[in-house]
Amino acid sequence: MDASEKDKCRRCGAVIPAKSTEKLCPACLMSGALEPPGGEALTVSMAPGESLSLYGPSEFPCEFGGYRLLGLLGRGGMGTVYEAEQLSTGRRVALKTLGQQLDAPDMRQRFLREGRLAAGINHPNSLYIFGSEEIEGLPVITMEIARCGTLEDKLRKRGPLPVTEAVDAILDVISGLESAFASGVLHRDIKPSNCFVCPDGSVKVGDFGLSVSTLAKTDTFVTAHGQIMGTPA
Repeated sequence: MDASEKDKCRRCGAVIPAKSTEKLCPACLMSGALEPPGGEALTVSMAPGESLSLYGPSEFPCEFGGYRLLGLLGRGGMGTVYEAEQLSTGRRVALKTLGQQLDAPDMRQRFLREGRLAAGINHPNSLYIFGSEEIEGLPVITMEIARCGTLEDKLRKRGPLPVTEAVDAILDVISGLESAFASGVLHRDIKPSNCFVCPDGSVKVGDFGLSVSTLAKTDTFVTAHGQIMGTPA
């Protein structure tokens, strides 16, 4: 068993302590998630009107609207991202759902607005956004799936990158930010965890949750004076 298998939850992929003898993260252990008999993958269907719980589904795969959720990709300040398959097309996508602890009218508007703003950006160094919608009452952004994780993941695994590789990564980030700005979007929260690595090694900018429009005369989501959002540290 290699280090990547040992240090990740076998169900959701979350990192677990290297010294842990368990193969599941604490959240999965608490949910009572067990392998089905024979190791076959069963699709769990949610009851009508039932939405994702505060901590997400108790087991994968499960159906959610027109998608089949396959696993957890990560959690952030605004919500949770799942790997999913669109049932009508078979396309693999990433679904970002608003955290239910943040589900207030203003946060819901900000979340859906993120999808609308980012969907207007079409560039090789920007994570493609298919759109935003509400599924079973929960705001969702559908986006291109990043197969190789984030730049932060890469730095944690490898440490500081060689100069040429680091320069190439930053040039990709700059190209992504320039394309967003040309489309009238100012990101405002750029950091390694919001930059996604592609199989060919290139980097794409994503997570436009704190972005603002530079084209609109007024933006109701401009951060108020004295208010801190994002990751100032």
